[in-house]
Amino acid sequence: MKISADLTRRILRHFALEKAQPDLRYLTALLNAYVQTVPWESASRIVRRAQVSKTEDCPRWPAEFWEGALERGLGGTCFESNYAFMALLQSLRFEGYLTINDMHDYVGCHTAAVVEIDGVHWMADAGFPVLTPVQLDATQRTEASSAWLHYTAQPEPDHSDGNATVFTLERTPHPNPYCFTVHNTPIADADYRAATLNDYGPNGLFLQEANINKVVNGELWRFSTRELPLHLQRFVNHERIDTPLEGDLDHAAQLIAQTFGMDESMLREALGRVNIPQA
Repeated sequence: MKISADLTRRILRHFALEKAQPDLRYLTALLNAYVQTVPWESASRIVRRAQVSKTEDCPRWPAEFWEGALERGLGGTCFESNYAFMALLQSLRFEGYLTINDMHDYVGCHTAAVVEIDGVHWMADAGFPVLTPVQLDATQRTEASSAWLHYTAQPEPDHSDGNATVFTLERTPHPNPYCFTVHNTPIADADYRAATLNDYGPNGLFLQEANINKVVNGELWRFSTRELPLHLQRFVNHERIDTPLEGDLDHAAQLIAQTFGMDESMLREALGRVNIPQA
């Protein structure tokens, strides 16, 4: 999972941050910078799956992930995003681990990083993303606020051993408050890598639709090929504003690339590989 000291310096320069003590303030700054510079997106996964014949060669491990983010404005979905973010955190002397979590009936479909600072566990999820660190306290409900959304983590009984290591994470204001169910259990590196590889298999998520989420100029922006006609979404004061993407897919790729700061050729290929029904 390690990344080089030089790559760490380049990432921090991209984030407009200096190296600092591994405390909660710095963790918050890193996550805040991440969500405004690295998109949650599945377009690069679609292209990667199409271009690479062997499934075992599909995952973009941290060094390759970060090079794509720095050079082409790429990101990823949770397995690769959180793995790369944890690699950065470890290079900055944070201590933590990765978890694999559930969403409703989907078991093991979402990951998150957990960082331990002064004996307190903080979830730092670059792969949803959750827009600020959230404390995981087995004894009580906790709350955390970002500039965009407010989060709560409610401990739930873990029926397997009686310990409250399971949490329900929710966000407000949002039409779908439930985020996911957190299993605060460390996952071994080999198991995490195997799950990442499996996510490029036949049952892998987001390989059939291009989705992008990113904070752009202080606003939440979103795009999804499953919502027709194609349009960009942004949220201002929690109100959704849609901007239609008129014209052909090449023109759409150009506008999406400009909005999210992503590589246009990759987006053009991704749009051409997903099934977009004609309106």
